[in-house]
Formats: sequence, C-alpha cells, structure tokens
Amino acid sequence: MSDEQLSSLDDSDCKATAEMGQERDGTATPRPLPLTPTQRPEAITWLHLSDLHFHESRTYNENIVLKALLRDITERIQQDGLRPAFIAVTGDVAFSGKSAEYALARPFFDDLLITTGLPRERLFVVPGNHDVDRDLITVGAKAIGASLTDRDSVKTLHDTPDDRRLVLARFKGYAEFVNDYFAGHLAFDDEHYFYVQTLDLSGRRIALLGLNSAWLCVSDQDKEQGLVIGERQTRAALDAAQAAGPELKIVLLHHPFDWLREFDRNDSEALLLDNSDFVLHGHLHHTAMAQLVSPDSGAMVIAGGACYETRQYPNSYNFVRLDLSTGTGTVYLRRYSDARGGFWAKDTLLYRNVPEGEYTFRLLKSEPAPFLSMQVSEELQSNHEPKSLDEYPDGELLTKMIPHIDPDNPPVAAIRNLLLAAFTPEDLRRFCQNQPAFRPLIASFSSGHGLDDMIDRVIDYCRTKLMWDELLAEVARVNPRQYARFESSLRGYGVDGSTGTHSPRSV
Repeated sequence: MSDEQLSSLDDSDCKATAEMGQERDGTATPRPLPLTPTQRPEAITWLHLSDLHFHESRTYNENIVLKALLRDITERIQQDGLRPAFIAVTGDVAFSGKSAEYALARPFFDDLLITTGLPRERLFVVPGNHDVDRDLITVGAKAIGASLTDRDSVKTLHDTPDDRRLVLARFKGYAEFVNDYFAGHLAFDDEHYFYVQTLDLSGRRIALLGLNSAWLCVSDQDKEQGLVIGERQTRAALDAAQAAGPELKIVLLHHPFDWLREFDRNDSEALLLDNSDFVLHGHLHHTAMAQLVSPDSGAMVIAGGACYETRQYPNSYNFVRLDLSTGTGTVYLRRYSDARGGFWAKDTLLYRNVPEGEYTFRLLKSEPAPFLSMQVSEELQSNHEPKSLDEYPDGELLTKMIPHIDPDNPPVAAIRNLLLAAFTPEDLRRFCQNQPAFRPLIASFSSGHGLDDMIDRVIDYCRTKLMWDELLAEVARVNPRQYARFESSLRGYGVDGSTGTHSPRSV
C-alpha cells in the first residue's frame, strides 16, 4: 500500500491538493454565503449527513424529502448562523452501488454545495454497505473475506495486490463516482480506499480521516459475520493525520464499532478512540450520541440518522458547532416530518434530556484557551495595564459582571457551558452542599451520575425555582475566573448564539 498523501485547504482560497501530490484545476464553485449576524467567526461548524440511498425507483418521494432538507439547511444558515465549514457524508450514497444511482446523487450534491456556499473540496464522503455492488463480489472474494480471522491475515491481504483488487472490485460504481465528481480532491482505487485530508479553519488545523468500514460487506448477514476496518488502514490514517500536526482529528466511517470482528474491534476501536476527538458514522438509520471514555482514551461518537429511508421514516441529520476557545460543542438535531407537505424541525424526541433538540457537551481532550472578561479586554485595548481578576474586589467583580437573567428566556446553553467549565462532579456536589439554596439538589445526585446528568438537574431546579440569578452569583463567587470567561455569553451574545440582552445588576 502506498503512503497516503495529505491535502490542505485554507479558508481564503479553498485550494485542494490531489492525493498524489499534483495540483489540478478545480471546478467552478458557488460563491460562499455571507456571515450571518449570529455566526461566530472563531467557531467551527460542520454538517453531517448519512444514508441517502439514491435509487431510480425512489426518486419521487426522496426528492420531496431532500428538497425540504435543502430548504432547512438554508434556514439554519440564515437564521441560526450554522454555516458549515465542511460536509461529512458517512456512507450509503447509493442504494445498491450502481452507476445510475450515483448519477442521481450528483445533482443533489451540486444543490447542497450551492446551498452551503462550499466548494467540492469541502465535501467528504466515505462508502457504506449500500455502496457495494453485490453482483461484483466473486466466489474468490468471498473466500478471502471469510479467511480474515486476525490482524496478520488482514495484513497479508493488504500486501497482496491481486487479492486486494479482487476484494475492492465491489466498489466499481462508487469508485467511478468519486474519481469523477471529486477529481483532484478525493480518489478511490485498490490503493486509495481511505484518505486523510486537513483543513485550516479559524486558525486551527483539523484532520479528517475518511475510513472504509464497508470493504468486506457481502450480504444482510454482515453484522453476524463481522466486518473489518483493519489495523493497517487505521494506523496508516492516524499516522498521516498526526504528521499534519492537527489540533482536532475527526474520523468518518459508515459502521459502528460493534459491527467489527472481535479481533479488529480490539485493534481499531481502541486506536481510534485514543487518537481522535470525534467519530462520525451512519448505518443505524437513527441519530445517537455518546462520549466514550476510558482511562486511556475518550472521543465523541455521533451516529448520523438516515437522510432518506422512506417519507414516513423519522429521517434525520445534524449540525455540530465547536467553540475551541471554551472547549465546548453543540449538536443540533434535525428530524423530518411528512405532515403538511413535509418539513424538517428540531428533533425534540430523541433524548428526554435534550428537549430543545440541541445538546451541548464539553470536549474531552480540549483545554479552553485563555479568555478575558469584557472589562479586562477593554483595558488591554486602551493601552493601560489591566488588573488581574484577583485585583478586583469581590463586590466590584460581581456588580460589573453578573447579568440579570430573564426567567422567560434564560441562556441555558451558556449556563450549561459555564457549569461544565467551572466544576468537576465532586466540585459541583460540594458547591450544592455548601449553598443552602441548592442543598436540596444533593438528594438527586447519585454516585453513578456524571457531570452532564448533574448539570441537567441543576438547570431543571433553577428553571422550576427561578433561581438563575442566585446560581450565577454563587458560581461567580466561588469560581470568578471561569465566570469571567463566560460572562459575555451569559449577556446573550456568545456561546449560546442568542442575541437577547441582559442588563448588569448589583448583588
């Protein structure tokens, strides 16, 4: 297998480099949409689609759903500031891997790029089981797949070009589509069946690892027989990504880890969770989120739902927006309804603790960048030596920095981010124990509750008791430095993306 070459894109020119290291002329790209008022330039947003399943017999109904999808993406960009920096499509572009199905996908992707204002170099796809043409799987290819029982047998296959070509022949339609539509950006053949690309976004280098989990897909018994990513593929992709020195590594693949053969799951899952920040996949046909943490590793795993299964199916997709300065992210969950002509809306039914369809989480491997309160920032800009936060008297700090929260419109996302940054589970338990007003919460904390669960209970308690002001005052008192970092978002123009105004108050 040849070494994977890296390509990088800069926000200013979106220039792509081919995997073999040669510059190629890019295709004409739509003009990017302007920034919307709520979009924060330092945030990184991506759009995650999966399981499109293009097929000639489904075009009428699928077009209804996907046209509504494009309208919804436009509205999210214009109304919520969720303009993506790139798009991840985690498999099953086609229904049965036939060339005619990819011909249906091309105009959809063209419209998607126009809608988002992105060039093709910002669209990333990986194959799924429906991108396999089962008619092209020979008896010999099936025998080779069945013989892969450990990492050494997989390595032998990779080192045998004829066998590798025989196994990967099932991707003929997918390969033709990728090599034509993404020429100069992505490639697919018997050597380049996965890729690593880097993006420079908001001054941060991001590595995207497009892995192939579908290369052994044969039948509807794939899960029982088990699939393989392969330690060779996993390590090669991680090594190439690491060489680029990224601050964030995002893995794209189609299948969840529990579809892998045991020996490969032991290798590939551990390597990817330990060496990446996000794993985006599809295949399940419903959205799911989990932060997988062990003593050695931790990554956010997001399963994208099917963009189209049927019109009656709860089709879904998501946006993700990261704020690396605060070490937090938000998943925006979207769901299709076929009522009233068909429309997409917030997915409020997926998790009981995500009633607004927006889940905010803390990055597992991110250290928030230093942040100064508005007053300290102004002192820096005025050529005066700023005071450290320790030099502000407690009363002055609280008076200047604590907003009054409108109980009918609290900035819940910003408050959640503050609590995530300010406390560990033990700290939050101690905080509630030491504050009489919040002591009743102790009874709702069990030893098995993580920080997210505990914060959910604090927020529900404050919503019921209308104790937002008291909460912020106490957090500012016990942890003024973290409060200073989130002060602007609590006033309504920061992490939560709201534009409401909250006036300062004295306490």
